[in-house]
Parts: sequence; C-alpha cells; structure tokens
Amino acid sequence: MQDLQLHPGPSRLDVADAAPLRSELSRDPDLAELLDLFVHDLPDRIADFQAAARQEDLAHLARLARQVRAAARGYGFPAMTEPAARIESLARDPALSTHIGEAIDELLSLMRRASRVTRE
Repeated sequence: MQDLQLHPGPSRLDVADAAPLRSELSRDPDLAELLDLFVHDLPDRIADFQAAARQEDLAHLARLARQVRAAARGYGFPAMTEPAARIESLARDPALSTHIGEAIDELLSLMRRASRVTRE
C-alpha cells in the first residue's frame, strides 16, 4: 500500500487560512447546541483521521470522510464537504491513494479552524 502519511507540521492551509471557520448556521439559536456538539467533537474526529492515515486504512478513511461530509453539510460547513468527498473518492481507489494526503491535510486544516470557534 502507498504511504498515506500526513505532512508534518502546520500545512500551508493552516498558515494561509488561520481565521476560525464559522458555520453558515451559527446565528440560528435553534441549532446552537447541536453546532456546539459538532465543533466540540472535531478534535476527536481529527485524531481518528490521523490514526486511520497512519494505519493506511483506506476503508476507515472513506467512512470517516463520508461522516464528516454529511455532518458538515448539515451543520453549515460547506467548505469541508469538497475535501471530504475527495478523500472518499481517493480512498476507494488504491491506485490513487498516493494523492489522499493532501486532501486529508486540507480537511483537517478546515476542521481545526472550525474547532477554534467559540460561541459569541
């Protein structure tokens, strides 16, 4: 299997896009508690992605990406959906898995930015 290791240290995305990523639904008081739960769980999801990448577990990476893609869409984080969809697609084709690290880095950067958001 190909090396799925993430790039060490902060990615260019972390440096260039350091601003917190806010949900498009953040002003909806009916969703506040659910958004807080989603954002609170992001560090655990990041750790899950990192572990799956270290283990080169393409099936698990695809499942994680599908879960994040669906949740991000529902909770107003559309920027996360494209890299998650790319991970899902790349993970299904071992011949393309060498390109998955960049997509994972991009998604994790967005997840880190969202996890830094606190309620106003």
